[in-house]
Parts: sequence; C-alpha cells; structure tokens
Amino acid sequence: MRIGIIKLSSLGDIVVAMSFLPALKALEHQVDWIIDSAFEEIAQNSPYIDNLISLPLRSSIKAKNYRSLFAISQQLKQLHRYDLLIDMQGLLKSALIGSLIPKAVFKGFGFGSCKESLASLFYSQKIHIDYQENILKRNATLLDLPIPSHPFPSAFGFTPQAKGKISSLLQTPHKKVLLLLEASKPTKMYPISHFHTLCQSLKDEKITFFVLYHSKLTDAQTLCQYSQATLLPKLNLDEIKALVSSVDALIGGDTGITHLAWAMGTPSITLYGNTPLERFKLHGSRHISLSGNRYANYDKKDFSISNISPLEIKKHLLEIL
Repeated sequence: MRIGIIKLSSLGDIVVAMSFLPALKALEHQVDWIIDSAFEEIAQNSPYIDNLISLPLRSSIKAKNYRSLFAISQQLKQLHRYDLLIDMQGLLKSALIGSLIPKAVFKGFGFGSCKESLASLFYSQKIHIDYQENILKRNATLLDLPIPSHPFPSAFGFTPQAKGKISSLLQTPHKKVLLLLEASKPTKMYPISHFHTLCQSLKDEKITFFVLYHSKLTDAQTLCQYSQATLLPKLNLDEIKALVSSVDALIGGDTGITHLAWAMGTPSITLYGNTPLERFKLHGSRHISLSGNRYANYDKKDFSISNISPLEIKKHLLEIL
C-alpha cells in the first residue's frame, strides 16, 4: 500500500509521530512524508521514509508569497495517487493540503478530536478520540498501530559528517550528559540557577555536562562558566540527531530535542511545567518524566517547572546512567 503522511510541524510533534514509522514500514507499506521545509532536516536520512516531500509553507505564508503558495498547490496536485493519505496534524491548513493531493482515502481525526475541528470536514475516514488523551495513544489510534515500547528501532538517521563532528566534540572518558536550556516557550525552560545546582551536586561523579544552545548564548555561557560544563557550538538538526545518539543521557524541558532522545533510545529526563504531564508523557525504560504542577493546564503565567528539585533530577539521573 502507498501511504502519505502529513505532519508539517512542530519539531516535537514530528519526532513523536515518526516513532511509529518502523512499525508502519514493517507492514511493507511505501511511506511518504509531507513536511514543512523548516523542519525537513529532522526527517532527512530516515531509513523508514521512501520519499520526503518538503514544502516551504511557513516561509511562504510569512512572506505572503502567493506565487510560491500557488507553486506548492501545483506540486501537491501532481503527486502520485496514494492508497491512503493520513493527516496527523489535524489543522485546517494540513487538511487543505491533503485535499489537493490525489488519494483513495483521506484519514484524520474526527470533529472534536482534532485541534481545529473544521479540518475533519475534509476527511473521508474520521477517527474519534478525546483530544486530551495522551499523544502516543492518539497517534497510535489514528495509525491503527500499537504504542511503541522501548526498545524500538530509531526512525532517525544522520550523515557521517555529522557523526564525525560530534565525535570530535564529545571527547571525554566520563559519562556524557546533555543539558537543554531552551524550549519553544519560557514556561518550558528549567531555570539556569537550577541547572547550576544540579551540576554542582554531581561534581564528584564521573560526569561531563554538555550544554546545547539555540539563541540564548549568554545564558549558556553563564552556566558553563560557573558549572564547568562544556558549551557546544551551534548545531544544525543533522548534527543534533548525531549528538543525541552519542550522549549517555539528556535533561531538558518539554521540547522537541528532549523527545528526540526518547525516540532514539537515549536515556532522558523530561521536565514539565505548565503542560499536562499525562497528556504528553512518553513512556519507556530509562526515560523519566517529572512535573512541577500536577494540575497544569497551559497557563502562560505558570512557571512551575522551577518547582522540580535539582536533587530529584540528580537521583533519577544516577538511576538511568
């Protein structure tokens, strides 16, 4: 069967969705993935994607480039017909994209089950599941697959060049632990002072901390200065995949790269604040989820991630290393 999957963004959502690819390919389907070009690098080199279809959708909309949007629509109309097209995004935008693609069956979440309910009007096959259900259960129900349980094959690949660069950066005889300081929202970011306390509490252990940054270079430099952690250079997604596969553990907020560790089988500790733990928790051995607010409900003023004790993180880190 020829299957097309629409999952345009965001990084964490794509990572979780891609974790189902090995099970899907085991059924001997051809699988194409439709993605926004802003995130295409995360899906490149996957051994389980036959064709990666990258669309400059986000940049075209932002620039109001109608010529580019028209070109995208023409590109979609000319794709080979799919036996089954699945919209894993559940947005009006993704449903509209799917409406342009030739297919026998268009599958998606039903009314009230997707983020933007009007999207369900475009689907010929609708799956109904509570929107507040755990993200793994929702994806599994939509794809008609079991929830991945560790260990499972990684759906992510990277280039030899990326692997070589990361190997040169991680030269230490000690356990390598990656700290993620940043996330898409401030409410998902663990305080720098808490990371410092964590590093100091483990200074007598044979652990080397590495710090990855995206835009907050000053914060990363400050943490490294006072914690004797190693600051990594800015990396692209190809290199980040190689990095995550090479460290012994990763600690970070509820963000895409933390989820990538889960998907690639790297031990991890995910820190939750204003997002509900049970809805986003990723289950698996040597993957710990900690929450600063058991009643979290997306409050933009909820910085309860800071309630998670560095000593609690220390205890779990030593357990998974």
